[in-house]
Amino acid sequence: MRILLVEDERELAATIRNLLEREQCVVDCAHDLEIAREAAFDGVHDLVILDRTLPDGDGLDLIPDLRARNPGVPIIILSARSGLTDRIAGLDDGADDYVAKPFAFEELWA
Repeated sequence: MRILLVEDERELAATIRNLLEREQCVVDCAHDLEIAREAAFDGVHDLVILDRTLPDGDGLDLIPDLRARNPGVPIIILSARSGLTDRIAGLDDGADDYVAKPFAFEELWA
């Protein structure tokens, strides 16, 4: 499985990447929207894990680009913005799931 991980916290991104690689996944990391857009158009991903609060904007702004490139790709929002309105916004904007930080890896993997 090839995963695009969009996470600006580099230490957390490295931890998630290592855990996913233990599950035999290939992980492409992007730390901002600009790099994530490039990565989305450079390769086909089986899953996108997307943070909301990025240095250059809201991760939700990337969803239309992801859907245009790969309409069926599952998108999981992984965000500290965990209020009800945040979760609803993420799902309404096209995410398939919303996992709040802090999280257990088992929850994300499920």
